[in-house]
Amino acid sequence: MTLRGDDINIGHGKANHDLRNATISGDGTLTIRPNTETISIELGGVNRQDATSLAITDGELAGIQRGFSRILIGGENHTGGISLRDNANFQDSVVLRSQGSIDTRNGEVSTTNGSLTLQTEASILGHHFSAQEDAVTLIAQDNIFVDSVVSRGREGITINSNRGSITVNNTLETGGEVLGHNVNILADNNVNLGSITTSGGQRSGNLTIESKAGRITTNGITTSNGISAEASGIRRPGSVRLTSPGSIQIDFINARGHGQNTGSSRIDIDTQENFRAVGAIANSATDRLSEGVSISTRGAQDGNVRIQYGNSNQVAKAFHIGDISENGLAASLEVPTTTILEGDFFSDYQQGSIELVNRGILPPNFSGNRVTLAIEVNAFQFVETTEIDSEASFEQIEEMKSQEFSDYLGISEDSNLYENTTLHDVQQALGEIEQSTEIKPGLVYVYFVPDATAEESVGIGQEDTISPDDQLEVMLITQEGMPIRRRQWGITRA
Repeated sequence: MTLRGDDINIGHGKANHDLRNATISGDGTLTIRPNTETISIELGGVNRQDATSLAITDGELAGIQRGFSRILIGGENHTGGISLRDNANFQDSVVLRSQGSIDTRNGEVSTTNGSLTLQTEASILGHHFSAQEDAVTLIAQDNIFVDSVVSRGREGITINSNRGSITVNNTLETGGEVLGHNVNILADNNVNLGSITTSGGQRSGNLTIESKAGRITTNGITTSNGISAEASGIRRPGSVRLTSPGSIQIDFINARGHGQNTGSSRIDIDTQENFRAVGAIANSATDRLSEGVSISTRGAQDGNVRIQYGNSNQVAKAFHIGDISENGLAASLEVPTTTILEGDFFSDYQQGSIELVNRGILPPNFSGNRVTLAIEVNAFQFVETTEIDSEASFEQIEEMKSQEFSDYLGISEDSNLYENTTLHDVQQALGEIEQSTEIKPGLVYVYFVPDATAEESVGIGQEDTISPDDQLEVMLITQEGMPIRRRQWGITRA
């Protein structure tokens, strides 16, 4: 069914007022558009008999009955733009389409059954958009600036700006009692968002935000799954992916899993500049930190977190955990069995399902990463340890091992056979091995250190302090970079 004209009157009395009992019904596509493609379309309010616009009044909108497969207002050739004079509620899927700007700041646009789509070759300005049973899609060539978007439907929320920025001042929400749904944001320039929630009682939606040439800024991100009485089967928190050549700043990410049979999720953050999480959520059940947690995937099956930052054209900036500074997290980083309580990272770092990748150039005075960890050895039982991947830790291990071999072979320190080996010596030898074999070699030291539950500061064990509770630790030396120390929790001398 198509209604086309520069002045369409449905159910108007002599005084041009709406008659609320007038109806439009059908089961196909309902198209409403002006004859003159250059005049604007106004939704809501009363008919003003204005020749410069096609007014679809409150009464006419109320008369559109449920049952249409789609309601199309405007069209791809319409250039006059669409505006809102009052709230506009639909009962079926609706599309607002124009080459001109779409401005709905004077009210809310919603549908109680079906999807809501706005598409324009210009900009979208709006207040509140909602679809109770399907997706909300906003597509513009230029900027998108709205207050809030809510979708309870299968496809969630999609917002694309092909050559502009995207701003959502307040909330983006796709959560539900049982299922949450995906949120996908893509902009050519900056992305500025309020709080984001994709949580479902059983399964939550994924969040993807990408800026091609700008920055990303958001408030809190919540993709955790809840515990729904109606839920059964696999539970899953939502994954998060943030990608931008510019800096990325968020408040926090809560991607925790809840309940039995919770599946995997992951967080991927990729910026060529700095990443900052300036807020925190409450502690998990371990209740270890008064400062809270800035990023958490605790409770998920895997809960991988990968943060890539910096670029090869600049000197690497330290990534701080427990101190936001200009690059890092205000509070801790928490995955299923490991929490980084605090740390300073210049080079790449990996612990369990946490991976930090610094693409910058290491400064000449780099002395190693410092990290304080809480490692789960049993359910909700943690031990803390401070590790430093540095040349100093290598020298301590090398000296201890050299002494062991010298004692065993009867070589005194005064002998010409006794020689201290530096990190540079080892890495140079590894480079020579690679050149001759075309295989990348590495050197691994295996040793025991005092149990972290018994000592506040973890050092290298000495023969006179051997204990059956000493923990196994491994140090890896590669051709470049600092030594990498990793504790093998649960493996002791005993």
